[in-house]
Formats: sequence, C-alpha cells, structure tokens
Amino acid sequence: MLLRNIAKLSNFRAIVVPYKLADIGEGITECEIIQWYVKVGDKVSQFDKICEVQSDKATVEITSRYDGIIKDLLYAENDIALVGTPLLNIDLDNEADAPSELQDVAAPSPLVDEAQKQQHNDQTRQSSDNTITKINDLHTKIENQTTHQNQADSKLQEHQQNSSQILINHDRSLIHSTPAVRFFAKEKGIDLGYVKGTGKNGRITKDDILAYAVNPTLQTSSPQPIPSSIPTSINHTHAATPQQSSPPHPIPVTNQKNVESVVKLTNIQKSMLKTMTNALSIPHFGLSEEIDMGKVIECRNDINSYISKHNEQAKKISYLPFFVKAASLSLLEYPILNARLVTTDSQGLALKDPYLIYNQSHNIGIAIDSSYGLLVPNIKDVQNKSLLEISKEISILQQHANSGSLSVEALKNPTFTLSSVGNLSGATVLSPVIVPNQVCIGAFGKINTIPRFRDSNADDMVIVKKHLLLTNWRADHRIIDGATLSRFSAKFKHLLENPAIMMANMI
Repeated sequence: MLLRNIAKLSNFRAIVVPYKLADIGEGITECEIIQWYVKVGDKVSQFDKICEVQSDKATVEITSRYDGIIKDLLYAENDIALVGTPLLNIDLDNEADAPSELQDVAAPSPLVDEAQKQQHNDQTRQSSDNTITKINDLHTKIENQTTHQNQADSKLQEHQQNSSQILINHDRSLIHSTPAVRFFAKEKGIDLGYVKGTGKNGRITKDDILAYAVNPTLQTSSPQPIPSSIPTSINHTHAATPQQSSPPHPIPVTNQKNVESVVKLTNIQKSMLKTMTNALSIPHFGLSEEIDMGKVIECRNDINSYISKHNEQAKKISYLPFFVKAASLSLLEYPILNARLVTTDSQGLALKDPYLIYNQSHNIGIAIDSSYGLLVPNIKDVQNKSLLEISKEISILQQHANSGSLSVEALKNPTFTLSSVGNLSGATVLSPVIVPNQVCIGAFGKINTIPRFRDSNADDMVIVKKHLLLTNWRADHRIIDGATLSRFSAKFKHLLENPAIMMANMI
C-alpha cells in the first residue's frame, strides 16, 4: 500500500521555489527579521503579508509574489537576512507562476518507446526505494530531535523554576506588541515571552517592559508547563544554512553594581555611525543669526485659531512648517545650497573633474527623534506646497517614524536638511553635521523671550520683550563660501520676520 501511494506521489511534480529578499534600494544590503506573519503550512496568495523586516533606515513589510503553501521559513525572528538570499520556500499552486528556469527543470521528457518506458519504471522503483529510506531516516531524525528537545525543555524549565521566572507566551506568534515595544525590549535585553501584557487583547506595552525590568518575578499568571515542540518538516533544499534562532535575551541584573554590559548597535545606530563618519570628512563652517519671531508667533496663533473653529480634525500648526517653507523660498534665490557635489564615480574612485548637480526639487529632510532612534525622512517638492500641506505631511511622517512604518520612499533623495529641537530642551546654540550628498544643514533650538532695547530714534531707549530664535547653519566649505551662506541666512531671516511676504511668495 505504501509503495502504491509513493508511486502515485512520484507522478506529482511539486514546484517549490525559494522566495528571496529583494533589493529595497538605498544601498541596503541586509535586514533584520522583525516579525513573521506566516508559518509553515500556511496558504498564501499574491500580495499577502509574509513578514516585516527592518533595515538601517526603515521598516518594510514583505508581501508574497506567488500563490502557494509555505514549506520552510529559513530565518527566525531577530535574525539578519542578506539581500538576495532566500527568506522561505513556497510550494506553488500554479506551475506557470514558477520562474522559467524552474519550469524547464520540472518539465518531464515524453516517453516515446518501450525502452524509455522500462527505464522510467526502473527509475520510479529506485525512487520509491530511496523515498522509503528517506522516510526511515526522517523518523530517526525526528526521534533524535525530540529527545534533544525534551532535554533542552527540561533544562529550561529547571532554570525558570530556579529563577522564579514564568514563561507566559509559549507561542511566539501570539505575542502582541508594536515594533517600538519590541525594539525597546530588545534594548533592555528582555525576552517578551516572559512578559505579561496588560494592554488591549493582552498587548505588551512599554510600561509592561519597565515593570518587568524592575521585578522580573512579579507575575500574575500561574506557572504553566512548557510544551515541547517537534519539527513538522526538515529542510534539505536550501544551499546556505540559515542563521539559527538566538536564545532568549538575558534578563538584566538589577541588584549588582559596577557590572558592564555589552550591547550591539541597532541598525539605525550602525547607519548613523557610517553616515556621520563620512560626514566628518567634509570641511564645513558655521554661521548663526538671531531672528525676531514675534510676527511668526502672531501668524501661527491666527492660523491655529482658524483651524480650531473651521476644521476640528486638522492638527494645529507648529513652527517647523514656517522653517521648512522659508528655507525653500530662500533656496529659490540660492539654488547652490540645494545642490549635490559629486567627487567620486560609481566605484568610489576620486574623479579628476568633480561636478555639481543642481536639484530642481526641494526635498527637505526633517530630523525626528523616534522610539527607534534618529530618523530623517524628507518632504518632497516643498517648493510647490503651502504651510498647511507641509504641516500635514510632517504630522504623517512623525506618526510613521514612531510606529516604525516609514517607507523607503520617504527616506530617498533628500536635498536639504533641517533639525528643530526646541520642543526637547532649552538649547539655542547647536552644531549640526552636514549630511553626505548635501552641502548645507540648519538647526534651531528654543524660542526664548529676552528683554531688548527697542529700535527708536528717540534719545531714551525703551526695553521691550522680544521672542528670539537663534539659527545655526553649517555648509560645505569646498563649494560654499561665507558670503553665499550669509546672504541665504539673511533671506531666511527676512521671511520669518515678515511672514506676510512669505505668504505672498507661496505658489
């Protein structure tokens, strides 16, 4: 009976294809597997979500290009996958969906005579014998793995009993948390499997992580036995051995002093390390200038008053859209500050004749202090947008940055960068670092209320209240001279001190 079933199966030609991690652009070579949306045996259709990956610049959801059944997951969560390597194997429903090279291999040769038929039968019998042998080997491997798994589970259970820590979430796929919370837990070295979620539908929150870090043994759930897991399939097809699942992160020790801990850099920190190292090779100079923000404050208050009365769903405008629009209008007069200096070729070799590329679009990057770290998405084509449009786009970018859902497109092709930290501290004097492939950057701190003498022709000087902002510019001194940056800063200052002129110049 077994041989008959095997003979039937031999006539079925399953097309199993590796699903590779595609190039998502921006020079990204590797990604971290944040979350799987599927498991072995799941049926997927085209455009179904497969997994979520995080590069050093953004978090991206990977969707399926095929209809079929998941055969193998080649990486575990938190593993690093290289671009161009298989993420999983998928058994296709439709042979026509397979890549052409796989279709050619799978296509059967016609049997044209009795000799070929006999040869085919001999091969079928030999294949059946080999299949039976593989089945026996498979049973042996499963038994061995089951024994090892039981031993490992016993050790893990003993360790948990000794440390009074309870594994709450046995099925990792059922752990509910946002990417920001997972990242925070990873930084703290906490395994989410031991944390009880108090949020909606058992979702783990940042407060749950903090509470667990203070007292890991304080759990409201009763201990449960740890189920042993037996693999349902063994992968023999992939050429490269995938990275194995890392063990649970060590629980931080809170009752010891002077203990050093080694923490790996996050993807975003690695990107900052590389970018800023390259940036410091650029010879740059700075310029700072005070701006009277009194009229901008009045204009902003009028706009927000109008929004609150006529559009309750719209968010109030901050000062950042004024900075972004004033910078764009100033770049129209000084386009060299929106240019890109090219000094190397595609191979990274120095050019004999460097050149400038003048960018027509004002794609102004804004620095965002997100829960993942510093992210700098950019607002595309600022020269064509109003203050309210800029404000709306900033709000959307901030939401996506804090939820870990920024698209790669939002990070592509910035031409100019601004950083505003006035809502974070009382700092005023800042020293931003130029972003590679740009020639200028601006940074702004807090608007301070300071007593100043009012300009007057009278002999008696009157002290008045002023709302002053200190602008801090840095430019690439290889191509930008002091006079150009000074004129640009003066134009920026004039627009902010006279917002009516800025409004009149909007397209």
